Amino acid sequence: MDYALAIATYQVRLSLLMRWNMLPISVLSVLGVWTDGQSVWPTLALLVFFVVGYYTTGWEHRQYKARKQDLEKLRRKLQAD
Repeated sequence: MDYALAIATYQVRLSLLMRWNMLPISVLSVLGVWTDGQSVWPTLALLVFFVVGYYTTGWEHRQYKARKQDLEKLRRKLQAD
């Protein structure tokens, strides 16, 4: 059980780190396309792509947090018995 909780903690931390790392990457990518002198449509498409990606990483992070909380609840229940 301790190993499962350690893995769940690692997944929660990694998903949060990846979510925060997405912000500077998206800003630099959008600025790179925007200052390249192209039309506004590729910039908007890239911006929409990153916004959708940020939303889906939030969903993924919440899934990992819920799984970890379920494991912690199961651990407490098993230790109480």
